[in-house]
Amino acid sequence: MSYQTAMIRSLFVLAAFGSAIHAQEAPKIDLSLSYSYVHVSSSSSTSLGSQSLNGGDLSLSYRLKSWLRVVGDLGLTTSGYRSSDIVGISVRGTQSTYLIGPRLVYSVGRFTPFAQALFGVAHANAGMFDTASKQTDFAYTIGGGFDYRLTHHWALRPLQLEYLRTNFYELQESKLTQKDLRASTGIVFRF
Repeated sequence: MSYQTAMIRSLFVLAAFGSAIHAQEAPKIDLSLSYSYVHVSSSSSTSLGSQSLNGGDLSLSYRLKSWLRVVGDLGLTTSGYRSSDIVGISVRGTQSTYLIGPRLVYSVGRFTPFAQALFGVAHANAGMFDTASKQTDFAYTIGGGFDYRLTHHWALRPLQLEYLRTNFYELQESKLTQKDLRASTGIVFRF
């Protein structure tokens, strides 16, 4: 075997090995399951004040480029029971979000910080804002966080912070804007 043939074969093996290593660093799909806390700031024109919601978040992202992913996000949070001004009994508020959008990522060693903007709809039951019926309306989030890679397939998401904006009716009033904070932490499975 000639020197050139050995070099070409070695380069081919290194290229194949290098692409396998690169594929390990950037999996195509990330599936995350997180605990979410949402601080709902109701409009100042109503007497609802703020509410604390707890729940979960499931997101799936697909790698389009090494720095760009598309994300689908489903969130469900609920408040504790509180007395309702409308119906005069204790009610429990729930809010769910169905969002999609881009995520910008940059890997640095085991850390992968990201920023994202997601758009879609939010749904609130009647108990959430003391209205006569459930509501569905446009919502979006802007924020980011970071993942810490444990193994090739598992990572922790220690923190994800987002501004969540919704437009629901409160206390049967006209449509008002809620400016909320959503904080999440969880695990990520990569494949």
